[in-house]
Amino acid sequence: MDSLTEKKELSYDFETIVKKILDERKDLTREKLFELIEKKRVEAKNLLNQEGAAFLVASDLGVSIFEKPHLTTRMRIEDLIPNLNDVTIVGRVLTVYDSQEFTRPDGSKGKLQRMLIGDETGIVEVYVWNEKVEELAKENVQVDSIVKVEHAYTRESIDGRVELHAGGRSKISLLASHLVEYEIPYYQDFFKKIGEMKKGVKDFNFTGVVTRVFPVKEFKRVSGEGKVQRLRVKDETGEVNLVVWDNQTEETKSIQVGDQIEVLRGTVKENMIGELEVHVGKRSKVRVVSKAEGKPEVEEFLVKPTPISQITPDRRNLVVEGIITGNFGVREVTLKDGSKVKVAEILLSDDSGEIKVSAWREHADILSRFPVGVKIRLKNVSSKVGFGGNTEITTISQTVIEVLPSKKTS
Repeated sequence: MDSLTEKKELSYDFETIVKKILDERKDLTREKLFELIEKKRVEAKNLLNQEGAAFLVASDLGVSIFEKPHLTTRMRIEDLIPNLNDVTIVGRVLTVYDSQEFTRPDGSKGKLQRMLIGDETGIVEVYVWNEKVEELAKENVQVDSIVKVEHAYTRESIDGRVELHAGGRSKISLLASHLVEYEIPYYQDFFKKIGEMKKGVKDFNFTGVVTRVFPVKEFKRVSGEGKVQRLRVKDETGEVNLVVWDNQTEETKSIQVGDQIEVLRGTVKENMIGELEVHVGKRSKVRVVSKAEGKPEVEEFLVKPTPISQITPDRRNLVVEGIITGNFGVREVTLKDGSKVKVAEILLSDDSGEIKVSAWREHADILSRFPVGVKIRLKNVSSKVGFGGNTEITTISQTVIEVLPSKKTS
C-alpha cells in the first residue's frame, strides 16, 4: 500500500473494550455488562465474537471505543439534561458555597463544595467532590471568575433540577475572559429587577437596598426547631418582602437598614393576601454588597408613575398618581375565613384615564377621608381584573399614600 494512503490500524482487545465501557458507564457492573454482551451474541446467532459483540454493546450505550477528534461544538447550560457523561461547560461563577465534610458508609471522610455558574442560557449548581475541592482552592475560583468544568456528569435533583457533578475524572480551570471564544454575560447581567418578579420562579436573583429588618424568630416544627427572618428590600422598580428560613438566617441576622444586598436563587411565592414574596432556603445565597455608612439612611429611588391608561392586570409594585374624582366611603366585607375587614373605593384620574382603587384595612380609613379633588400618589400597589373585566388597583400592606401639592394658579 502506498505510504501516502496508508491508514493507521486501530485494534482493541476484549478487556480494553470492557474497561472503556465501565469507565464511561459507572451505573453498570462487570457482571451486567457481560450479560449484555452475551445477549448481543445470541441476537447475532453467534456470528459475532466477544470483541465484536462488546463493540456493538458499546455503540448501543453511546460509548466511543476509538478516540474522537476534538469537537469545538459548545454545550450550553440550557442543553443539560440528567444522566449525561463527559460534559464540559464554561460559565461565570455566581457564588461559591462553603465546603463540607461527610462520612462515607465505610467510615472514610469525603469533601463536597458547591458553586453556582451561569452562561447566557441559564444557571446550574455544580457539585465538586473530594480532591477536586482542593483544585477549586488551588485555581483560586471566586465569584465573577469564568471557569471551565470538563469531564463532568449530570444528575437530577430531588426537586427536578439538573445538577452538574465534578468527580475524579473532572477538571476545573480558570479562563481569562479575553480567551473565551464566545461571550459570557457579565456578573450583574444575572440579576433582575424587583418589578420583574413572577409567581413560582425558583431561581430569582436580584439586588436591592434593605429598608426594614425584623428580628429572627424561632418556632417549632414536627421535625424540630425552625427559624425565620423577614427583611424589606427595594430597588428603583419596587419593594418586596424577603423571607429567610432556618440556617440561612445566619447570613442575614447582622444585616442593617441601608445595606445593599444580593439575593441568589430566591423562590417567588404569593402570601395569604396575594402579595409576592421572595423566599430564601438552603439552596439560596444572600450576600452584603455594601454596608450602610454611619447612620442608616435608605436611598429614595425616584420611580416614575405609570400612566393609568397603561396599567394592565397582574402587575406589582406600581406607582400611580392622580386626582380623586370619586370617593364612595368605607364598607365592611367578610372574607372567606369569616373575618371582617374594611374596604374603601375611590376613582383616581390622570391625563390618560380613570381607574377604580380598592383600599383595604388601614388604607381604607385613610383614603376614605380625602375629598374629591385631592391629588395623591400611591406607591407599591397591585393591579387586577375587577368586575366587568375592567382593570382595578388594590392596596397591599406596604402601600404608601402621599398627598401631592396642587399647582398654584395666578
